[in-house]
Amino acid sequence: MKIYSVYLTYKNIKRLREILAVFFKYGFSNLIENTELKRFIPFYQRYFRKKTERFIEGGTELQFRKALEELGPTFIKFGQMLSRRRDLISESLAAELSRLEDNVTPIPYEQIIGVFKNSRIKKDTVKQIEKTPIASASIAQVYKAKLKDGKDIVIKIKRPNVEEPIKNDLKLLSFLGSFLDRHFDEIRYINLPELIEEFSRILLKELDFRNEYANMVKVKKTFSDIDFIIIPEPIFYMSDQDVLGMELVESIKITEKDRILSLPFDAKKLVLDTFKIFVKKVLETGVYHGDLHPGNMGITVDGKVVLYDFGNIGFLSTRMRLIIKKLFNAIIQKDYENFAKELLELGLIKENVDLYLVERDLIDAFEKRFDISLNMIDLSNLIKDIIDISRKYSIFLPSELVGFFRTLILIESVGKEYIEDFSLNNLIYDFFKEADWMKEFLDDYLREAKQIKDMVTALPYRVDKILKKMVNDTFTVDFVHKNLEPLIDETKKSSTRISLSLIISALIVGSSIVFFSDKGPHIFGYPLLGVLGFISSMLLGIYLIISIVRSGRV
Repeated sequence: MKIYSVYLTYKNIKRLREILAVFFKYGFSNLIENTELKRFIPFYQRYFRKKTERFIEGGTELQFRKALEELGPTFIKFGQMLSRRRDLISESLAAELSRLEDNVTPIPYEQIIGVFKNSRIKKDTVKQIEKTPIASASIAQVYKAKLKDGKDIVIKIKRPNVEEPIKNDLKLLSFLGSFLDRHFDEIRYINLPELIEEFSRILLKELDFRNEYANMVKVKKTFSDIDFIIIPEPIFYMSDQDVLGMELVESIKITEKDRILSLPFDAKKLVLDTFKIFVKKVLETGVYHGDLHPGNMGITVDGKVVLYDFGNIGFLSTRMRLIIKKLFNAIIQKDYENFAKELLELGLIKENVDLYLVERDLIDAFEKRFDISLNMIDLSNLIKDIIDISRKYSIFLPSELVGFFRTLILIESVGKEYIEDFSLNNLIYDFFKEADWMKEFLDDYLREAKQIKDMVTALPYRVDKILKKMVNDTFTVDFVHKNLEPLIDETKKSSTRISLSLIISALIVGSSIVFFSDKGPHIFGYPLLGVLGFISSMLLGIYLIISIVRSGRV
């Protein structure tokens, strides 16, 4: 597909030039100069590459992070999301991208308050809003406020004119992802188009605060029976797509360990009980906080845990929870062979991957841990090994599964800050010990058996339908050619240049004949048609030379 066959507005083309120029500047010219994208890089920057590229001491990973930071909010958030996909990228790149921060300089109160005034919320219920934000990010700023009834609340207000640039960047990011996926075999295993599509879906949801309101309601309902975990109460009449109002719950950041341990309650027990509940709830309901880093957790002075920021909520389907249970069952039963086959059946392992090699590496990951007692197994490192294996064999793990794994690892990192011998595996072990997990497995398998029964029941009808199509000669087979676009484009370019060369040759020969015949009107003593023919052939020749030089194939 030619780059100019994609509909791009003038603004999009201008922004595309900016994006490519930044990546070019930070040393990624090899991804651009041998493709059609090079025409969007200014002539000077392409031909004086060494002078314009900015090589930063620290390697490609640092240069990639710097490029994303310079490109702004959409690319920063994409880098943050990519840093969580350690099943797709190297550990060093993930570590570098995890340093991306979404803290931006707040815009003046006078600018953002216009969004609040134009919203559909009940503004007459607000008595005052503090002018200094308590948090500022690329999409919104957060302010303390007071209602007329005296209640203290928090108001999250979207930045003005933030949606259009983000949506435009998402379109360009999607285009670039598809382009790179087609042209570079070495990154195709990442499946950039699908990854960017998922990222776009999440970010577009974050732009509409009604989704975050719904997430808060869902999570609050999930933890409604737990009195030591607080989810701020969202305020319906104070929320729309641009504004989100919620109760103010003061807390101490969970990273302030010394201050929390000085409070008059058992902080270590609170942390342990909280994480036990997290694991229990996600395995029972499938709902989990999609961005459970320490900055989104706090502890109140009376010993309760508060969760913040619900723009990204994860949900594990029934099938995915069964996969996770099978993983834990594999640890208990040493059933890594069936676990590998389960991945294959889900389509997560490509058909050209040797399943025996996957099973062998899973055996190595499991076996070295089976000589110790079950409740002493380091589950977080086992998860990291599984992620490494998935990256090695280009196994595309579902985002919700990776999100759950990441949440578990974050839980362990915070837990070890408070409890020296904290073990993630103990939480899992306690859950299976307390729960009737054999009954859960039986229920899951019965559910699968019903799906198989439904499929078998429908099979005769489907086979009959296929046979009728074959008998009636309406059975068709579609052939799809992949990755032939570059070859087709080059063939078209070569044909055009050959045709142009023939035209130039014909003009030169024809003009020479006219000159020697000395017929027709003259200019400066020479035949006019001959002069025009030579000038035309010269201009076409210059154009042909420039196009060849610009292609980089001289």
